[in-house]
Amino acid sequence: MNHFVKTNSVILVGDDEIVIELMQNDISLFALELIMLLMGLIKKTVIVFSCGTRLFLCLETDLSDGDKAVVNKKENHISIGLAKNHLEYFCSFLLKTYRDQAAEVNHIHIEGKKGELDYDLTFLFEKYAPSMTSDEASKLMGD
Repeated sequence: MNHFVKTNSVILVGDDEIVIELMQNDISLFALELIMLLMGLIKKTVIVFSCGTRLFLCLETDLSDGDKAVVNKKENHISIGLAKNHLEYFCSFLLKTYRDQAAEVNHIHIEGKKGELDYDLTFLFEKYAPSMTSDEASKLMGD
């Protein structure tokens, strides 16, 4: 079963990368979609952007941990098959972002392949924690 959702987030599709600016009010929606994928409640989530582009995300059971995501692109339809560890990490990250009302970093990058070519997926976050200063990093490292 495919599950369709609409989003106000923004997608930019390039020759070798997809960039999604994920709005804070869509964090819970994306997290729930990933949870349903991980639990096997849906086969694919279809995220429909206001520009008409449809992003199909699925758990690719043939991929092992560390494998790159599998990307297929046709006009305004993009399909991305993710390994279980990618889905688990991204879901955990989104749940923490929802809890904290801001992401820990300004973006997440997932490496992918479209055929033999590198094709990556980058999520930018509307709200994220400010960067740590070098003094703060030194204190954490015990210097």
